[in-house]
Amino acid sequence: MTASLTDLDVISYLLNQGEDEKLKGTIRPIAIHRKCHICKKPFEEVSKLGFICKEHMTTPRKFLIDLHYKGKRYYICSNKYGDVLDSYSAAKSLRKQINVDIENRTFDPSHYVRKDRENFYLEARWKEFVKKHKNPKYLYQLSFAKKYIFEHFQASQDIRDIQQSHISIFAEALPGIAKKGLGGKSIKNIVGVLLSLINYNHSIGITPARLSMPKIEVSKKPKTIPEVTESLKVIQNIEEGLRPVYLFLLTHLCRPADARALQARHFDFLHDTVTIEQGFSGNQLSTTKTKKPYTIPVHPALREKLQALCISRMPGDFVFTYHGERWGEAKLREVWNEAAKRAGLKITLYNGVKHAAVSHAASESGDIYNTSKLTGHSNVSTTQIYAEKVRLEKLREIQATIRVPENLL
Repeated sequence: MTASLTDLDVISYLLNQGEDEKLKGTIRPIAIHRKCHICKKPFEEVSKLGFICKEHMTTPRKFLIDLHYKGKRYYICSNKYGDVLDSYSAAKSLRKQINVDIENRTFDPSHYVRKDRENFYLEARWKEFVKKHKNPKYLYQLSFAKKYIFEHFQASQDIRDIQQSHISIFAEALPGIAKKGLGGKSIKNIVGVLLSLINYNHSIGITPARLSMPKIEVSKKPKTIPEVTESLKVIQNIEEGLRPVYLFLLTHLCRPADARALQARHFDFLHDTVTIEQGFSGNQLSTTKTKKPYTIPVHPALREKLQALCISRMPGDFVFTYHGERWGEAKLREVWNEAAKRAGLKITLYNGVKHAAVSHAASESGDIYNTSKLTGHSNVSTTQIYAEKVRLEKLREIQATIRVPENLL
């Protein structure tokens, strides 16, 4: 008598013909899905096809792989991405992959056992990474980058699976993730945070390789830089008692966070110098951005005013204050913005005092190297950004050395 193709036993027999090797791991329903929900009888296993209640034609909804590996027993209920094994075919496919990994000696149970795998989730590694850092400014940078990173990657992404190609794809996707446009520098900073996270985990033996920054186009030209005369016009609209910090910024080319942190002890009027060795990071004193102190001359026009301020203070007192209190970052910016509005100019604080001053100094002196020392830039190429017109003027001077007789014109 010929068996019907609907006979499960015959189908199972045919499927098992020619199977040369036994795969490691047993597939079975998880405990709460081992019985038919109608008759409460255990499901019957049909080899290579799954489990079924023949009477009611019901099947389990969740499975596990019972695996013995290197003397330990593992119950694997999901793939390495956290997707539950919601079908027999999904469990079969995963068991096959696990056996390939075992054969290639690349199998790692922590990729599959949830309580182990969770320790490698991007979210878990992020929390550990953030705990390492105390600098408020860097913590703000981490917070800014986090929303973009977790918009692109799932919180349950295994950090060990992130490869160099994923970094490049993330960098390319960032402009689309952001509601507002992100410049090349912002994209580079966000990607840099992700790389710091991954490479930190590599240093402690979690991720398999160090990853590198993909090529990201960053505009080397800053936004339109105002003239120093425009910056001075803004300062004229600032209350007289509050002007010293802005005049200092414009004439000494340092960062606002560093100027706010200057104390009387940093000034040496015997040699007319000031040493920039610290800055504010949020509301906390920290090192300067380059982490290297540097000494520059005191501008002669401000010497008398600065000396008077220092004489009236103890060595550890802040030189520049807002009505007796140290300047806060927001207040420094607010006073400037209000003055710029009164002056009828749209100039931001940093653009008006840092960019304008560096551009002016580089243009007037033509000395990029020493201008970089005055600004505290650690790399002369940073100062070079502001010196485009210096380059053109120098080229014109060089051209002018080649004289063409008038009779040839």
